[in-house]
Amino acid sequence: MFSKYVQAREEQDRWTARRDLLENKLKAAIGTAAGLEGLLTWKSVEVTRLDQKGLKEFDYEVYKRWAKPSMERRIQLIHDSVDDEESS
Repeated sequence: MFSKYVQAREEQDRWTARRDLLENKLKAAIGTAAGLEGLLTWKSVEVTRLDQKGLKEFDYEVYKRWAKPSMERRIQLIHDSVDDEESS
């Protein structure tokens, strides 16, 4: 199961890299235009985000009052046995 998991991650990484490359090529083709008519748009959108670092430095008490800790569990490969098997 572990080997299949590692292989799936590698496949996902390859497809992600391929998608990113194609997306960047589309962006280069579009240039400063707003998109490709009838296919896709590429435009700037204003987004507002809280500057957590700035708030923490400016008013730590307000930051501390509103900060919400959360827990995340992340899987992390320690040893990639698939690569070891392939190089043998």
